[in-house]
This record gives sequence, C-alpha cells and structure tokens, in this order.
Amino acid sequence: MKTKLSLILATVALLFVVGWNGYGQKQSSSTQRWEYMTVLAQNSYLDDKKLNELGEQGWELVSATTNCYSGSGTTSCYAVGYFKRTK
Repeated sequence: MKTKLSLILATVALLFVVGWNGYGQKQSSSTQRWEYMTVLAQNSYLDDKKLNELGEQGWELVSATTNCYSGSGTTSCYAVGYFKRTK
C-alpha cells in the first residue's frame, strides 16, 4: 500500500516538474525582440546581390511591394522591401 502511494506521489511530482518546465519555456519565447528595416529599390526590383547580402546579415524579407506614381507626364515606380531579424 505504501509502495503504491509513493509511486503515485512520485508520478504526480514528476508531472508537476515537467509541466512547470514546459510552462517556463513558453514564457521565455514570448520575449523575443525583432529589428525592422525598409529598403527602397530603384528600377522596380530588389537586386539579388543586395538580398543575399542582407540574408547573410540575418535579415529576412517579410514583404515586398511595388509603388508607382505619376507626375509631369511620366510614371515612376520603385520596389519596397520590408525586412526583419532578431535582435
């Protein structure tokens, strides 16, 4: 009888420790901080060489858009890249 009770208490204690450890890991991952950067590219494209350089520095391309505007009878376009990396 004492053996069963000891086994049950040991099992509960083990589950408590494992559960607490998992809870602590989840809390620490939420404190991750990010750094952001916006890159404007002429000629409506992001150069592969520049993208590779940024990737080597830890930057990740999150989104890219092309913006165009008209003025004085001409239309100009440029690309915008949005990057992030962990601090």
